Amino acid sequence: MVELLTKHKTGILNWYKCHISTGPLEGINNKIKTLKRQAYSYRDLGFFMLKNKSNASRYIR
Repeated sequence: MVELLTKHKTGILNWYKCHISTGPLEGINNKIKTLKRQAYSYRDLGFFMLKNKSNASRYIR
């Protein structure tokens, strides 16, 4: 347990300084993966990128 905490000490202390969560980023990645699975019916890569941007804009402030 001590080794684990020592190994991640910098990341743990940085979280207390900034309180930044990776939750929104994980949500965007999950949406992109879902869109990739649905992308077989998309017309082209441009349309896929457009869908990604429209979904990501919901998470970005």
